[in-house]
Amino acid sequence: MRLSGNGFNFNDIVFFVEVAKRQSLSRTAESINVPPSTLSRRLQVLEQHLGVELLARSTRKIALTEAGKLYYERCRQLVEQVSDAQDVLLQQGIKPVGTLKMLLPDPLDALRFSTLVQAFAQDWPSLDFHCDYTGGRGWDASREFDVALRWGAQPDSDLVARCLGFVPFRLYASRDYLARHDNPLTPEDLDSHECLRCDVCPELMSWTLVQDDERAAVRPQARMRANDLEIVRRFALAGMGIAALPATGISDSRLVPILPHWRLDPVGIHALFGSRTPPARARAFVDFLVDRLAVLSRRSSVLDSVSEVLPGMPDSTDPFASRKGQAWIPKVEAWTLSA
Repeated sequence: MRLSGNGFNFNDIVFFVEVAKRQSLSRTAESINVPPSTLSRRLQVLEQHLGVELLARSTRKIALTEAGKLYYERCRQLVEQVSDAQDVLLQQGIKPVGTLKMLLPDPLDALRFSTLVQAFAQDWPSLDFHCDYTGGRGWDASREFDVALRWGAQPDSDLVARCLGFVPFRLYASRDYLARHDNPLTPEDLDSHECLRCDVCPELMSWTLVQDDERAAVRPQARMRANDLEIVRRFALAGMGIAALPATGISDSRLVPILPHWRLDPVGIHALFGSRTPPARARAFVDFLVDRLAVLSRRSSVLDSVSEVLPGMPDSTDPFASRKGQAWIPKVEAWTLSA
């Protein structure tokens, strides 16, 4: 398929975008089922047509040149729009198709995530699912996902963010730990305790405890740290210290609330897209999450004064999520689960 009479082959642009995503010729060839020799030849034809080098090749890896980075950003959106247009036409614009690829920070028990996925899968029986618990730095580099769910405030990037809502957190410890240590009575007492820190987002790396109008900042001096809430929960169950955990997901009687009259600021949960035109399956899934989680929050008795406890949301008339930093929700108000 050619875009115009100037000789550009749209398939070559698609090949370039796929290679740029993976930064590997062999992995791309395997993924799209095209011989590496054909892929390499078509990329050379594209570069010759443009008159610039798009990829810096070495024996070990492929990297984008400055011209390649600029071209990739423009072409990636074009390829995604064409792919989405095909989905719309083939499925009359209503039925998500393909495999929904999700990046998750942890099992998300606080959101009853497995139950939500089960319900969505029942609504769309022809849709396949792939869940990846990729974390740490560089998880967003390949953009090989439809939607990524992440805890907390998101740093500036070209990812498109939508805030799904807020989840309350409290401090917990096991009965075994409390049998060996005094129960803290004030936030200051936490300085003499073993704390378990989750580095998944800034809100959980430093704890802000709230009681009525009083706020106390705590920087946990933790010997044990992890970037996975489920691992931190297991550390707490093992009696290794005090952890900040979702208040809605605690059903194990072995974990006891610490400083029960204090709570942490609610932590946001965000859906991140790799572009402003995500595939129909990703949009449908996030819309489903927003609707179902809003129902769950109402059933859980939403906090009375939302404006007093939620982080501020940017005021904007843009009908789309922010391309950088925090998103805002034009049609659905952010919910907050009660503890």
